[in-house]
Amino acid sequence: MVDRVDALTCPHYGKDLLMARHDIRGRIAALRDTLFAPAAVDAFLQASSAEAFWLTLEPPHLERFLFDMEREHQPQLISFGELKQLALVFAHIVDAKSHFTVEHSDGVASLARYLAEQMGLPAASCEKIEVAGLLHDLGKLKVPDEILEKPAALSELDRSVMLRHSFESYQILRRIEGLEEIALWAAFHHEMPTGNGYPFHASASELGTEARIIAVADVFQALAQDRPYRGSMSCREIMAIMWQLVEEGHLDREVVSVVARDPEQSWRRATVQRVKNAP
Repeated sequence: MVDRVDALTCPHYGKDLLMARHDIRGRIAALRDTLFAPAAVDAFLQASSAEAFWLTLEPPHLERFLFDMEREHQPQLISFGELKQLALVFAHIVDAKSHFTVEHSDGVASLARYLAEQMGLPAASCEKIEVAGLLHDLGKLKVPDEILEKPAALSELDRSVMLRHSFESYQILRRIEGLEEIALWAAFHHEMPTGNGYPFHASASELGTEARIIAVADVFQALAQDRPYRGSMSCREIMAIMWQLVEEGHLDREVVSVVARDPEQSWRRATVQRVKNAP
């Protein structure tokens, strides 16, 4: 519901937001009992009756509000198990934006952890890689649904919007103390050893094994999953594409070699469905 409110509100920032608020409230209210939970809609309607509610949503005021909240917050320590459960919840929220990406983040996380274990990385790194996989697409919360669901090639404008998502993931995660490494690994999932990836154009020396693993897991899982413009691919088709991407310098050869040892096992890991069991 909050995502829908934000999408309806954005075009009016700095212009006619107070005039548009009545229409937005009406459109949300019309979805009560169908798309949105009645209690959530009622809470929104009560809170949004004041003009200050809407003005606070505009970027300058929202940034100030968040700044004040950060100054006043009390750190809350949680265990790694609790962090993983929280990451599963966020993964479910992100992937649910499009029925074509349901369980994508969970599949990436599962496969990335499997590959890390196969490569002999320390247990702590394997745990962090799994969380980074769950959170790598967090920035897609800012990508409009019509782009995620588009059944054709993205336009130049659509692609420019999509290119933002890994940077947005980084901006969200880097603010959380203790997630510094996870934030980088998640943000680098579209970087390439050639330095031609995005959004940072990180060089080969800046891409650690963990980030390279998540990049490979992301590509494999996407190819194994139905998308609006194609169906799921077989292991043979996926590996042909993966090796082509290695030759082009897009993916790490060592990590793809681990996938190639047992593509069927990678397939099973990439298509896992744990998210439905998240709290």
